[in-house]
Amino acid sequence: MSAIRSCFFAALLIAFPARAQTAADAFERLMAKDYEAARAVAPASADLAGQDDADALHIIGYLDERGLGGEKNLASALDHYAKAATAGSADAQFALGELAYHGDGVKEDKEKARGWYALAAGQGHPRAQVQLGLMEMNGEAGPRAPEAAADWFEKAARAGEADGQFFLGAAYLSGEGRAQNYK
Repeated sequence: MSAIRSCFFAALLIAFPARAQTAADAFERLMAKDYEAARAVAPASADLAGQDDADALHIIGYLDERGLGGEKNLASALDHYAKAATAGSADAQFALGELAYHGDGVKEDKEKARGWYALAAGQGHPRAQVQLGLMEMNGEAGPRAPEAAADWFEKAARAGEADGQFFLGAAYLSGEGRAQNYK
């Protein structure tokens, strides 16, 4: 789980410089584990110039999903994640994929999870690339596709994602999705 959080926070760090100060404040408070303050600041930045701010919406969803700084509210988290995902947030797309894949408070739906992972992976989200690769390798929500799986693992590995590196190495070791190569 710490790798997921690391990717989440790293992605937000990249995205926030161009955002309004209130969104950056919400993120800083989240990183400082001042969840009540993050919860207070994030909604103010969720509506910038009449447009939803995907990063702020994702933060609100994250806080709601985990009950940080307030009560756990999965319905609200799903609503905020969906708005953020629709606005293009790869982190929110990944979060929705995780919820659908694991059935955490929602009905488990591998096809829906695959769709969310694919959207996030297409935007370069390393954890989504790993999850999508695993689904491709195992034939979840479609036929087995070892070559496609290894491609996703390689993309994640090139982004520095340790799980991507591991699974790409396993593909080379086993000869599934890559020509067998013990080096």
